Amino acid sequence: MTGIEIKSLDQLTKPADDDFVKQYIDARKKEQRLYSDEEVRQLPNVPPGHPLYKEWQVRKRSAKKLVDYLRKRGGALKVLEVGCGNGWLAAAMAYVAKAEVLGIDINEVELNQAKRVFSHFKNLRFTCTTIEEEILQQRSFDVIVFVASIQYFASITLVIKAAQLLLTAHGEIHILDTHFYQVKDVEQAKMRTNEYYAGLGYPKMSKYYYHHSLADLSDFNCSILYSPSFIQRKILQNPCPFYWIKIKDKW
Repeated sequence: MTGIEIKSLDQLTKPADDDFVKQYIDARKKEQRLYSDEEVRQLPNVPPGHPLYKEWQVRKRSAKKLVDYLRKRGGALKVLEVGCGNGWLAAAMAYVAKAEVLGIDINEVELNQAKRVFSHFKNLRFTCTTIEEEILQQRSFDVIVFVASIQYFASITLVIKAAQLLLTAHGEIHILDTHFYQVKDVEQAKMRTNEYYAGLGYPKMSKYYYHHSLADLSDFNCSILYSPSFIQRKILQNPCPFYWIKIKDKW
């Protein structure tokens, strides 16, 4: 699963050329990852014949686990999704009682679609910004989520520290639907990404996709809520290949 949600930060890494968003949208279209308003409204549900059906089944399960987690946590949660894309997950989280959800992204094409499709939610807003912009510095959040987006930040250390500045006293950061590699496997993963985007016809896209390892999180107080171990994937028949990581405390 690759190329799901493209996001960035200014210094952490903002695309250097104006052609980035056009390339990204064109690449998503070729991957069949652009959806009509009605399709977005139905996500993560897609028909069995859809070419990305299996992928969406994985994302559907991880989204349900996250939403259930937020519901059990309870209270009047303020939630930030970094890299919300077309907004389907932000909308799912907005169903949690008393939650106020803000989705941010730099991809205005999908962000405008999110605003259009989910305009009826009173507790859900979308803003075209990055996590470090001043517009966010005046706010704090109980939960900040990176779902299929952390791989588009060059430095995971810097982006997590930027997110921690926005947390309430007992706030949490959650990272889902992103590969974390063993250090020894990072170079091969980079080669696969290069080959993938070259084969897709958008080789420049690979420079915006970063390959993080669990070791990159060693400076943080992390809990692994789900690990894609052999037992989980083979014996328990859980096909999710992604870690679910919670970072709780400020440094």
